[in-house]
Amino acid sequence: MDRKAVEITKFLLDWNYLLINAPVSGSITEIYFCFILSNYSKGKDRVSWQQFIKYLNMLNKVAHGHVLDCTPHNALQLTYEDPFKCFNRINYINRLSLSLILKRSKQLTHSENWGMEEPVKRSSLSSDIPTDKAGQYKYLMTLIEGSDHSLKKKWRSTEVTSERIVNNSKLVPLDGDDIYSMTSRSGRLIQLELLLRSECASHHLIRERARLQTSEREFYDCCENPDHANQLSQMTEFDRQVNYCKLKKSAWFGRNSLLAKCVNERMHFIPVIQQQTDTKLGDCSYLDTCHKMESCRYVHYGLLMPQSLQGYPEKSPNDKLQKAGLKVKQFTRINNFTRGEPVCLSSMEELPPQWINCDVTKLNFDVLGNNWGVIIADPSWTIHMNLNYSSMKDDDLLSLRMDKLQKEGIYLLWVTGRTIEMGRKFLKKWGYRVLNQITWIKTSQLVRTISTGRTGHWLNHSKEHLLVGVKGEPKWMNCGVDPQILISSTRETSRKPEEIYGIVERMVGLRVKKLEIFGRQHNTRPGWLTIGNQLQETHLVEKEISIKYSQWLKSNVK
Repeated sequence: MDRKAVEITKFLLDWNYLLINAPVSGSITEIYFCFILSNYSKGKDRVSWQQFIKYLNMLNKVAHGHVLDCTPHNALQLTYEDPFKCFNRINYINRLSLSLILKRSKQLTHSENWGMEEPVKRSSLSSDIPTDKAGQYKYLMTLIEGSDHSLKKKWRSTEVTSERIVNNSKLVPLDGDDIYSMTSRSGRLIQLELLLRSECASHHLIRERARLQTSEREFYDCCENPDHANQLSQMTEFDRQVNYCKLKKSAWFGRNSLLAKCVNERMHFIPVIQQQTDTKLGDCSYLDTCHKMESCRYVHYGLLMPQSLQGYPEKSPNDKLQKAGLKVKQFTRINNFTRGEPVCLSSMEELPPQWINCDVTKLNFDVLGNNWGVIIADPSWTIHMNLNYSSMKDDDLLSLRMDKLQKEGIYLLWVTGRTIEMGRKFLKKWGYRVLNQITWIKTSQLVRTISTGRTGHWLNHSKEHLLVGVKGEPKWMNCGVDPQILISSTRETSRKPEEIYGIVERMVGLRVKKLEIFGRQHNTRPGWLTIGNQLQETHLVEKEISIKYSQWLKSNVK
């Protein structure tokens, strides 16, 4: 047995109890650093990490596996190029086996001449170790952290000091992929802080699942050359029914190949010039949402889609998108819930759109049940402007028993500028805590921030807020997928952007029961139940709700 093996054997024999108990707790990595910093490690040729593991394995083989008991059991057979990637531990060190190994060795000596053979005797270094437990702990932490200058003075010949180990820039964790076990107390605090900041693997899975389950939509760039729009205004005609422009049969580009290529690949906003249009007045503030487009004297625009579509986008879906849609349907079979139980304990298939035409203020919410995972409400708040629908008083909305609809889940409440704080109070009274809000930045037909002056007494209201309230502890929710800012164009009065449904479905999953209150016909969609007084009759697929609603109707008629 060579000198290095003897040094390691004697180190393990004398430090047995300190190594397998706190603070080292048997960590092979920390035992290695304790050894190279101790007085047992002599000479200029330091024991490398690979050599240390090799010697530990050799000692265990000499005693037929009775020297070291490790976790895992084959820890000494495993190889790690970097000690900080090794998390294996030594549970038990057999002192008797180590003593027998030392007695058999004839190369152990305590003189500077390692070639001399002397009788094996106990090293005087063991007398440096305190006998009491508190003293041993302090001595070991001094060795690890290097806070005692008197000990450092003894180790001036040591090439590697504990201070260099802790402060070595190569060992400082840079990100979540560089986590390792450090020796010092401060290093352990750094490691703990890094672990708390690191993203769980479930978050990566959530985002990947959301990507696979989100349908794709074709995106087209918009032409920014104003000359193209002016040239195309003579070659197109505006279809008022669909608000799109289309090329005339007599349209001819001549030698203008650049314009022909642009029309084939990009969208164009074509100015719609009518008999009463006065181009000197400029663009209409409302653009495609103008209620008086037939008589409006301002300039409006029609959208000319790329000719590669060969028609309107609603009538000619892309084959590539159809195939992507089939893939999305396949991935929707994957269960969204990886932690805890879903709000609806049975995994249900996505139902077709359902809706109930009723007065929400008079409907008994017991009919709907209390197992909804997500609820969206868009109340008709009272605002100081003329509307084409009736509005609700704040007290009437507060009197609704919204607290009956959920055991746990999220409630999303659309609010106006006046009712942001009021909406928070309402959610709190219904049993929710407001954790966040989604902000919808409104854009016009020309993808510009709107400034119509239609809402807002002091400033133009170019955004709306959606408060997000949470009830219970829904661990099944997918968090951190979408941002809280949504940029989308406006449409008819009070109609909200379609993108909000995608955000919600990625948060809670496609198989969770979803309810929308104060909805209209354009809000109906698969997997959702919509209730409101502006819907076409009633269409229910879920038998339980259908039976309860029929019974409630009969009782009200009587």
